[in-house]
Amino acid sequence: MNSIDLNPEIISQSDNFIAWKVDEPDGETTYHLDINNLTVHFFVEEWEQFIEFKNLFINTEKDKTGELAQTEDYYLSCEKTENGDFVYSMEIIGATLYFFEDDWTEFKELVRNL
Repeated sequence: MNSIDLNPEIISQSDNFIAWKVDEPDGETTYHLDINNLTVHFFVEEWEQFIEFKNLFINTEKDKTGELAQTEDYYLSCEKTENGDFVYSMEIIGATLYFFEDDWTEFKELVRNL
């Protein structure tokens, strides 16, 4: 069975990122974040925790460094590089995502609409 047969539903979309969900054949709903060429998959409980986490960082000040948000399963920080760029590091279940400023701004817009 391919994903077209599952009728994915777009939850939020930006130029480069997309959040979508699908009802699996076993009755479980799964959520997905497509970030450039990476897809992060969430079960319902993980997704609910992610939504709580995003509410902690969605309104953070631009250019703020250090720890920006933390829960039991998720962590977000920002560092300023030697050349003045800001790099956001998001630890999620099983992976760490890194965003430069433009991608971070776009990602925040994507998750703001969840």
